Amino acid sequence: MKTKLKIERCGGWKKVLAVALAGLALGAVAWADEGEVLKATFSCAEPVYDFGSALSTAAVTHSYVFKNTGKLTLTISGARASCGCTVAKVAKDTIPPGEEGTIDVTFNLVGRLGYQLKTITVTCNDPDQPNPVLTLKGTVIKPVWASPAALYMGRIATPEARQATFSVESDQPMTVKSWWTTGASATVEYLGAADGMESRRHDFRLTVEAPGAEGPFNGDVRVETDDVRQPEVMIPYTGYWAIPAGAGAGSQE
Repeated sequence: MKTKLKIERCGGWKKVLAVALAGLALGAVAWADEGEVLKATFSCAEPVYDFGSALSTAAVTHSYVFKNTGKLTLTISGARASCGCTVAKVAKDTIPPGEEGTIDVTFNLVGRLGYQLKTITVTCNDPDQPNPVLTLKGTVIKPVWASPAALYMGRIATPEARQATFSVESDQPMTVKSWWTTGASATVEYLGAADGMESRRHDFRLTVEAPGAEGPFNGDVRVETDDVRQPEVMIPYTGYWAIPAGAGAGSQE
């Protein structure tokens, strides 16, 4: 009886040990599975592109290169720019593990001046960053510009003509070909190239005649040059005639 009991106890310990070893084995497999997370990963080494300085007559283009460093296929479902002047296109929307893709961006600089910062928001199936952001920045400059850029002639309370001067400048020598104004009762006069500027600056004078009645006025001056980068410059002007009744242009005292 003692021998039989000893054998049963021994068999019981073997069963316990077997269960314990099986549990340890299952734990090791679960730990390995948890350690190796299966997911897609969006990875862009250079998410910020600085284009430096560019002319306002051109467009900036750049291709952002990204890689799927995950274990599952990366899916790009969209790329949205922060404004309508920037267009983003995804070259291909499914990227297998270990492969690269590109997002091509075009930024239209026409009508823009100074420091610019635009963002492109990507939509993908990366669980850690479903909306990675790409950045485009730089400074837009004009090859030909007016100084001042606009003429604000204010509130005018006398019937005499009002005059204002402005300059058209460039970063290189240029020739003025023609000049005109679109406003009624306004003329523009070319004063010549500024001394010591090597024809990089040309001066003008705008004259606006008083109307016969009170009210606002506006228009713009156009100057044409031989600079092929920007052959025409527009200078808007505005003001308000607040002349006394009966004191308009052509009145006799």
